[in-house]
Amino acid sequence: MSKYEDPMICWYWDRVGGTLCKEFPVATATKRRLDAVILPKREYKEVDTNEMAKLLNGNAEIVVQAKADRLSMALMGQALFSPALVKRQFKPRSIRSVALCKENDSSLDSLLKSTALKSAAKKIGAGIPTVVKVPECFKERTWYRRGQRERSMICEYWKQTKDKGKLFDNFQIAGHDSSTDIPKFGALILSDEPDDWISWKDIPTSAREAIYKSLRNHDVTVVHAEHDLASIGMSLMGEALFSAMLVKQHLRPRSVRSVALC
Repeated sequence: MSKYEDPMICWYWDRVGGTLCKEFPVATATKRRLDAVILPKREYKEVDTNEMAKLLNGNAEIVVQAKADRLSMALMGQALFSPALVKRQFKPRSIRSVALCKENDSSLDSLLKSTALKSAAKKIGAGIPTVVKVPECFKERTWYRRGQRERSMICEYWKQTKDKGKLFDNFQIAGHDSSTDIPKFGALILSDEPDDWISWKDIPTSAREAIYKSLRNHDVTVVHAEHDLASIGMSLMGEALFSAMLVKQHLRPRSVRSVALC
């Protein structure tokens, strides 16, 4: 959690009350910390991780993930999988998941209400996260831009694929109410098309609708990559999960496959 997310956590804590622990660790193959855990029915105070670990069993709790940006698939992934990780170690009486963000996103928020996600969440023992938009109580932050290192990973994956096909870099879905500077997909690949690497930003807006319609006849692969991850993380898992759901929901291709590179 960065200095931008800390005021967001405090803002939310002030409204729900209870006992707060920031940067709470959960056991995975690599070091993983939840932005915050709150026990809303207990004394209003902040505690360290050792004390919070003693309190989790048998209590109602809220797991909080925050990002000082617009709601993203990465944040949704963190919020979706965090409760399942807590349940593996502890036995809370009940558990809720909250995603704090700077701006909501109607397309992504609709996924959280979908029957498909409720079914998937049930299988992994997770609940559907609640999205909370936090007022401007923290410093402005520059929008995240995917770096060239992730581009290289995607390129290497594409080259090693048997039937490379046509790859759309920085693919976006029409009507998505997010900044055009934030690619929602690392790439979208049509394996049964002639090999080609195309930047989505170079395609005229007038030509994109025809591409969207053509996807209904294709098997599609969506790709996300995170260079700095030593192993799979909840953010990348969320991007891989929700991007496939978005493509299926909005574009209805013949099939959708999702790949996460780390």
